[in-house]
Amino acid sequence: MTTSLQSALEAIETSVADENVRDATSIPIGKGFRQGDIYAIRVKTTTKRGDKMSTKQLVKGNTKGSRHIVEGATLFELDEIPSVLGSVDNSLHAALIVCGKDGGVLTHPEHADVEMAPKSCWVTWRQMDARTRRAVQD
Repeated sequence: MTTSLQSALEAIETSVADENVRDATSIPIGKGFRQGDIYAIRVKTTTKRGDKMSTKQLVKGNTKGSRHIVEGATLFELDEIPSVLGSVDNSLHAALIVCGKDGGVLTHPEHADVEMAPKSCWVTWRQMDARTRRAVQD
């Protein structure tokens, strides 16, 4: 075995994936990701925006489970739910994330951070409890 191949194998065997960061930068429009009980789908940058939210936290509350926080991005309310979400209604606390020129990160103390592409837009909503048809509660 050549030295370069041996070095490569050793590097692979000793490398550790960063389990605390997930890369969503290449997700195309119409596809998405999940972080705990939050779902996000990438949408066109022309998606209609409501009022700018005064918070960086996606979910109301002060529990550890409600700490889905965006960095490098701005949150907007949604006046209308984009058709890509189908029949999701705003009782699931839908919001629009608009990432800045350097991209954005969705953080949470109990889940891996998710990196989002520069200037990308994401519609988010909370997981629904099928029995009550309401957003799950942390």
